[in-house]
Amino acid sequence: MAIIATGKEYKLQLGTIQELDAVIKMVIKGIPDGFFDFQSKGNQFATLDLRADLSCDAEPPVFLDMFYNGLITNYFRDYNIELVTTQSDYEKASKKLNAVNPQACWEDVLLQVLSDGNLVFEDHYQGMTIELDLSEVGSNFLNAFNDAPDYFMELVLLHANGGSDGITYDSWLQMGTYGEVIYG
Repeated sequence: MAIIATGKEYKLQLGTIQELDAVIKMVIKGIPDGFFDFQSKGNQFATLDLRADLSCDAEPPVFLDMFYNGLITNYFRDYNIELVTTQSDYEKASKKLNAVNPQACWEDVLLQVLSDGNLVFEDHYQGMTIELDLSEVGSNFLNAFNDAPDYFMELVLLHANGGSDGITYDSWLQMGTYGEVIYG
């Protein structure tokens, strides 16, 4: 992690997915009653524990929740991008997930497909196939943060404060897939 100071402006540059996850979690924990699934609550004295586990083993990375919210919007259909993950990969992930959560929805299964490293999109506009796993999605979010940290954190704060909308979720889906917002 590096803080770059140029005159009166400061920019945080992150080097790993774990650092990005830790920074996002610290911001989210500072917002009472936020909307992220991974937010922790303060105690009766209104203090917050801002420590973050850089190993990412303690709880799922926040970017997974962000990508999930993007999948729900399914804006990709408007950009001529099609989910082309194979049926066999989907069924394998569904079977694995249903063993622990029989009420799993379509997006939950897609996250399991992502965890298995088999989420595939076909971008017909650009003529390319995009194959994603968790590591790639995390790296794409890291790139998006480092390229535009103000915009990235603006979206995080909008969501955490309950002000997010389809544009927020669409941006997260694009950031997780491409490492930047390229459509819309």
